[in-house]
Amino acid sequence: MNEYIATIERQKYSIKSDDFKSVIVNGELLNIVINKISEYSYKVQIGNEVFVITTTKNADGNRAFLTNGHYFIGSIRTKLEEMANELANKLSSGEKAKIIKSPMPGLILKINKKIGDKVKAGESLLLLEAMKMENDLKAQTDGIIKEIPVNEGNSVEKNETLIILD
Repeated sequence: MNEYIATIERQKYSIKSDDFKSVIVNGELLNIVINKISEYSYKVQIGNEVFVITTTKNADGNRAFLTNGHYFIGSIRTKLEEMANELANKLSSGEKAKIIKSPMPGLILKINKKIGDKVKAGESLLLLEAMKMENDLKAQTDGIIKEIPVNEGNSVEKNETLIILD
């Protein structure tokens, strides 16, 4: 039996199936029928309910799903791929939490902290304007500001380091 982990909006679902005609989702047996409509669209019948699902794979490896007017981001991995992904996240989470990077290109409007300041998780670090919207970037973990390699008024690129915590 093949095992997969589907993650949609941070909720994980265990999926087991041999043939995708019957599927066990989180321990519940479901009878399904899947018909391919086009390269990216599927008609899925689960019991008496019918869903039209359109999906594409994003550059980051996740999938975008559109079904019945609802848009979701998620992933579908084999159980082994999911375990490897979780291990990689655990090993790098400390580093990720300590380096605040720009989530998108934008303009630094205001830096709320200075080097040496103590910060708590959830505390506002700076305001980034992107696409005419102000984005309040917050600390992901407690720490002390070690470095701020940008200044107010700087334009920044996606993934550019904004603040380093110690």
